[in-house]
Amino acid sequence: MSSRRAFSTLLVAVSFLITASAKGQAPSFFMFEMNEFDISHVGFNTEASDFGPSFVGDELWFSAYSEKDAKKAVRGKTKNIYYSIFRTPIDTRGYTLYEPRVALKDINSGLHEGPVAYCEKTKELFVTLSNTVNVDVVENGKTLIKERIRLSIVSFVNENGRWVKKEEMPFNDKIYSVGHPTLTPSGDTLFFTSDIPELSCGGTDIFMVVRQNGQWGMPVSLSKNINTKGNEMFPFYHQSGMLIFASDSLGNTGGLDLFCCDLQPEGFGKALPLQMFNSPYDDFGLIIHPSGESGYFVSDRPGQNGSDDIYLVKIKNTFAQVKGNVYDDLENIPVSGAEVTLYNCNGDKIASQVSNHDGRFVFKVLRGGCYVAEVSAKDYASNRVAFGNSDNVSVPLTHDRTLELVIVDYDSGKAISDVRLQVDSQPTVMVHEDGVYSKKLSTEKVMNLYLTAPGYLNQPLEINTTLEYFTRDTLRLKKIEVGQSYLLDGIGFEPETSVLLESSRMALDRFVRLLHENPAIKAEIGSYTHTSSSEKGNLKLSQQRAEALVSYIRDNGIRKERVVGKGYGKSKPRIPCEPCTVDEIYINERIEFKIAAFVR
Repeated sequence: MSSRRAFSTLLVAVSFLITASAKGQAPSFFMFEMNEFDISHVGFNTEASDFGPSFVGDELWFSAYSEKDAKKAVRGKTKNIYYSIFRTPIDTRGYTLYEPRVALKDINSGLHEGPVAYCEKTKELFVTLSNTVNVDVVENGKTLIKERIRLSIVSFVNENGRWVKKEEMPFNDKIYSVGHPTLTPSGDTLFFTSDIPELSCGGTDIFMVVRQNGQWGMPVSLSKNINTKGNEMFPFYHQSGMLIFASDSLGNTGGLDLFCCDLQPEGFGKALPLQMFNSPYDDFGLIIHPSGESGYFVSDRPGQNGSDDIYLVKIKNTFAQVKGNVYDDLENIPVSGAEVTLYNCNGDKIASQVSNHDGRFVFKVLRGGCYVAEVSAKDYASNRVAFGNSDNVSVPLTHDRTLELVIVDYDSGKAISDVRLQVDSQPTVMVHEDGVYSKKLSTEKVMNLYLTAPGYLNQPLEINTTLEYFTRDTLRLKKIEVGQSYLLDGIGFEPETSVLLESSRMALDRFVRLLHENPAIKAEIGSYTHTSSSEKGNLKLSQQRAEALVSYIRDNGIRKERVVGKGYGKSKPRIPCEPCTVDEIYINERIEFKIAAFVR
């Protein structure tokens, strides 16, 4: 046996297995929770023990006595009788065809044979074989030599229809037993039962070993989530990444009980009892057929032949696993910590849970049912989503959003009182002396506002609320005073021309709407230029621009007598300068509107 110093190198194999397996299908205990199981006794059981079922191609292999030896065993005459390997055909679902069992004569070791494990990919058969060894035993102060049985694992390959020995596992030893093999689908990782003295936690434990470049490494004891001071044995590695095994110490209900655990990136997780199979008696050796429709296990529960018998498990796909995710509908990111409550369509609560860090949740439901998931989370509006047989459910949540408007005088910036505000054709509300209006938003993305106040122009506005959880905007109302001028932002022209930029149309449309909402005023459109040409050239260009704006406004329904245009050239710069910087020119070139008079 290897030394303890060498044991530290075994951790490399553990890391290798976890890394390789984590890339495959995620294991899941839901395999058992999602189904119902019919358990029945199979007809090929003898009066003695039958155990160690395993799938080998389209056959079920197991260990048992011959009919003759079984009768001897029942009478207690077990000396010099040994378990042999038997096989019986199964269908594509894994159900036995109830044909007579046939003994496998190829191995014929003369001692106990089985259980076995078969790797479909590598076409290897791994067989538990027994051998006898002489050991020193101290009795009554005397050292005696006694014969003991030790188990070992040997691999076989099929040549011309016969199973031929390939190799003994390099970790077999006369001091301890190695048996009960099971493999990953790739055939590169072997799990087995052993009582290796230096590595065992107590009685028998479950070990694993990895094969790299055709060579088996050193055995590694699985985590304490699996192995205890008691006995763990009969492992079965399911293709989903789940390890099934038997233990007499993990909070069992009596004798050996069945457990399963999931292979996770950090190793095997907590072992969970398979209560649907466990009884007050020994229950062990559970295997699941690749079809997912059947399985077999061993139990000595009463009512049948009175010893270990093999039972068929018919798996009924009664339940479905519904996976869901909760996400922020604005930013399309997961929402963790959301309370997810499942109801049926009659309103009865079924279950609840909290979404994980990825916003995900999982429920077990009856197939063909009608369900509703109600989801709530802090700072979000609740949402309900109905679903039927869908395997995936997405629940969008809308973040609580607030719109806050501060309404002030255009020139002074002071709050305006007694403002009437209408939002999206809703009833008009009054905004009092603080000039602040707040509104909780739900699904609104664009809001249309209409503001009126004594002595101010009626102001229609459109606000985009899709980008922020909290939208704060300052609205500046313009006083109704003859001669008062206001800057029109967002209006521009092609350089040195009176050709209106396409991007200016939105700002002009807002101004046209302002004129429609204030039919009593006559407006003057003032154009100011600051080009490199002469005073006369600037005056001409500014007049052309003013006329272009007036033409657009009249084309959009404003009467001719209500709007006039005037070009001022460079005569009234906001920032006197000569020469001027680019920024100064940008400020001086502008469009203003002035309340010229009231229309009678």
